[in-house]
Amino acid sequence: MNHHPSNEVLLKHASGLLTDSLGLIVACHIDMCDSCCDSYKRYEALAAELVVESAGEQVSPELFDRMMASLGQHREAQAEPTVVPGLPKPLWRLVPQGLDGLEWKGMFKSVQTFDVETGDPRYVGRFYKILAGSKLPQHSHRGNEITLVLKGSFSDEMGRYNQGDFIVANETTEHQPIAGMEEDCICFAVLDAPIRFSGLQGLILNPFMAK
Repeated sequence: MNHHPSNEVLLKHASGLLTDSLGLIVACHIDMCDSCCDSYKRYEALAAELVVESAGEQVSPELFDRMMASLGQHREAQAEPTVVPGLPKPLWRLVPQGLDGLEWKGMFKSVQTFDVETGDPRYVGRFYKILAGSKLPQHSHRGNEITLVLKGSFSDEMGRYNQGDFIVANETTEHQPIAGMEEDCICFAVLDAPIRFSGLQGLILNPFMAK
């Protein structure tokens, strides 16, 4: 595991400052990464101290409420776990049927997707399954897409990504992900805009692409 959220992102998550979807995928990575989990716990303790100190300071009620709600949600999630094998804890409530129970839809012959509601209208949650050794068509991004590898691996022009890796793509990213040969690659992603396919495929497919 070589790709992680930045310390700034971990601190924002601990402080309740990320959107619901971004907080969800960061929490999933934390559940899979001992190093980021340790860092997150330190930031969460710091955020709790700041909440106490902020009670007597001039902090906006909205920020104070968000920080308190964030800390409360983490405690609630830990208090009532519902185990779903093969998934990080933050996804258990979204897909209680597990990966084997997802109703995959064919994006291409070798690529399937399954969308979930995250409670955040700005982002779509999407599972990707890429058959072993298969490629996604070359594409760029119209907005932000954060991807977490749940199973298997994939590579692109910028590197190789294994289970637990956290990958950020934006409008400057153009790539062609290729699943590893060892097994199918399954990822969870959150995105705020559709991807844009390149070349002839793009001319045909882009008008039909929705978030």
